[in-house]
Amino acid sequence: GTLLGVGLALMLELANRKVRSADDLSEALDLPVLGAIASAGRSLKRAGGNNKNPSSGPAALSGARA
Repeated sequence: GTLLGVGLALMLELANRKVRSADDLSEALDLPVLGAIASAGRSLKRAGGNNKNPSSGPAALSGARA
């Protein structure tokens, strides 16, 4: 039973093709990663929610465009 569970977990991990980091992408493509985009925190993903700092919300960031 334990060996079957370990084997199943190993097979699921090997079948997982998600890219979780820049290193994963670099290994998959055999190319260097030149840049990355940071992930927005949970407070920015909420649309107004309970954000205690109004200067860090989506409305405050709308003027910062590249």
